[in-house]
Amino acid sequence: KCAQAGLPERLASIEMRLDGLAELSSMLRLSESYDQIEQIAVEAEELGYLNEHPDPKLARRKTHRAKLSPLQLVSSDGWVIVVGRSARQNEAVTFRIARPDDLWLHARNIPGAHVIIRSGGREPPAATLAEAAGLAAYFCQAREDAAVEIDICRRALVRKRPGAPPGLVTYQAERTLRAAPRRPW
Repeated sequence: KCAQAGLPERLASIEMRLDGLAELSSMLRLSESYDQIEQIAVEAEELGYLNEHPDPKLARRKTHRAKLSPLQLVSSDGWVIVVGRSARQNEAVTFRIARPDDLWLHARNIPGAHVIIRSGGREPPAATLAEAAGLAAYFCQAREDAAVEIDICRRALVRKRPGAPPGLVTYQAERTLRAAPRRPW
């Protein structure tokens, strides 16, 4: 009976941990450089998904790990677009870089990057929205699909999931559009 009493909480905790692991795994598959892979490995160690190598001679040196910053691009219309390419970068993009009135984009129900359009409360042009949605589609697990559903909402409506690993969020009042994956320019 005691075990059954705590079972729902433990299951919820394990499901959030699995969601976090799926997010890291997805970001690892999308990595395009050694530094990105190394950053994801550091995050996995910090979150307890990986342990340091038992042989100190073969262990990675934390002092040589570069912290990569999120990808920042300028759209064809001159709007700033910021892309997180790891769980910690997603959290930074969403909760430290973005302002509450900026637009937030993410692939619907698929692990991937958090993308911000620095809109300042204004509605961005259709071309900028399409470019940002294309980036969100490119930096998600469904990169190989012809089109991906992308959710868009104001950053103020995005919340970190309580007790969840970095980068896992909930959001509301979204609108959805389909976009073809687009490489960064």
